[in-house]
Amino acid sequence: MQFGYFSDAAREYVITDPRTPMPWANYLGSPEYGAIVTQNAGGYSFVKSGAAGRILRYTFNQFDEPGRYVYLRDDETGDYWSATWRPVEKPLEQYKTITRHGTSYTEVESTYSGIESKTLYYVPLGATHEVWRVAVTNKSDKPRTISVFSYCELTTESNYEQDLVNLQYTQFITTTTFHGDHIIEHINQFCGVNADGENGRERFFGLAGSPVKSYTGRRERFLGQGRFSNPKGVVDGDLGNSLNFNGNPCGSLHTVLTLQPGETKTIAFLLAQKGEKAARALLDSYANVADKVDGELKALVDYWHGELSGLTVNTPDANFNSMINTWTAFRLRGQHHAPLRKAVDHVLRRISMFLRNQGAVKVVYFRHNLHTGAIGSQCAEHRNGLVALQYHVRGENRGDMQHARDITLLHLLHLRRHFGTRRNPRRSDHCFSFLIKQSYVPILSHFPTKMHEASPK
Repeated sequence: MQFGYFSDAAREYVITDPRTPMPWANYLGSPEYGAIVTQNAGGYSFVKSGAAGRILRYTFNQFDEPGRYVYLRDDETGDYWSATWRPVEKPLEQYKTITRHGTSYTEVESTYSGIESKTLYYVPLGATHEVWRVAVTNKSDKPRTISVFSYCELTTESNYEQDLVNLQYTQFITTTTFHGDHIIEHINQFCGVNADGENGRERFFGLAGSPVKSYTGRRERFLGQGRFSNPKGVVDGDLGNSLNFNGNPCGSLHTVLTLQPGETKTIAFLLAQKGEKAARALLDSYANVADKVDGELKALVDYWHGELSGLTVNTPDANFNSMINTWTAFRLRGQHHAPLRKAVDHVLRRISMFLRNQGAVKVVYFRHNLHTGAIGSQCAEHRNGLVALQYHVRGENRGDMQHARDITLLHLLHLRRHFGTRRNPRRSDHCFSFLIKQSYVPILSHFPTKMHEASPK
């Protein structure tokens, strides 16, 4: 079954059918803030660490929830739908949607009942917050009044395990407050505060471009007895202006857009780990949502496309070209870029060593300085695996080799590719010295001299 295709010109993967076998996710991030988002808006966000800095909840399964949900409601008829196919799941014969996973951004275009929405998720270059830009267009021939609701489920503790398993404690240290156009979640609100009354653990969820009509900071009030496919707040057309105290915090804001035929209005929801003063300044900077977002998106695209331009292949296989020129390079570049590396390492912790070595062999061809920076940490990580390197180089067959890691053998190719460029002799001396001291063998003489050689001499 065909779910999408590669768009090489835009460096995007376009999903034309949202019913993928499992959630298909994209990575978003800056050096201090990372996120994953799927074609149905599932995913989580974190500050610095996906394990210890979690902001949004997410469960890794086929249900792909909770997420960064945007709902639209026709206030005349009471009919409602989501800006992504899930969670409401309107019939695809009536609901048209397409998702574009790009280089550190994702945009979902959907049309239902004469209303078009374009929802863009991204983290601005070098920023510590994320943006959900929602552009709503009236494609019908009559005026429409459309309510827009947002929802994100905030963690009660930055450590994701504590948030999920220690609720008897973490629920009782959280509250939410409303500040006109944004909600702030407080954790241990009165502990370790500074002169501004903040302790650095505050998270905020705000709206720019349109006034807030109603709000809730409490999951139970948003959902009621329903699920994400039919939340009470959206069904009722009002969030009840309620807040959380020692329960399950969330960020949910409601605004109303009145649209003439052909008219488009653009708003943005912002999420970050920031207190009131920083939240206020950030929201003010998005006073002109459309221009601000267009500029940030252009900067993001220019940066990533520039990073990926160092390696281009052209073979008879178009899919191979797409993977090498954009997606393999983007993934590998991400492994050596702080936010994406942290997301990848958290999700793929068990096999990250294998991936890092394979990736490092390839990444040298398009980003040499990043490859150099990765070598030192990988040398250190190989302390326990160097026994496999010793025995392989010596040609010995030892009975206790069943407990040795042959992953280290990839390091031979890794180092050979890097040092073959002869661009950084000091780093090469350091790393070779490290390996020699740890393994007590003259490794230099055993490196292959040609790339087609599969093993040391």
